[in-house]
Amino acid sequence: MNRDKLNHIGPEETAQAALDVLDRVNDLNPEVQPAAVAMVLIAFARRTGTDVGDLFTVANNILGSNWADGPAFRAIHLYMKHEIV
Repeated sequence: MNRDKLNHIGPEETAQAALDVLDRVNDLNPEVQPAAVAMVLIAFARRTGTDVGDLFTVANNILGSNWADGPAFRAIHLYMKHEIV
């Protein structure tokens, strides 16, 4: 995985992808939802040789940026509030 590209991913594209994941996870039992997301993240990190902490850092940086006020990010927050059990 190109770490430079990872650190410069497009926030809006990433937020839309996150919405797609949330939409799919929403179909699972509430107890399975967080474990499934965590399992995929860990498997992805192992497969790409990326530290899970680095992935969390990138995601956290995006969520803490000015982009987090955009429509895609508001949609994520609303989705989590109203759709995820």
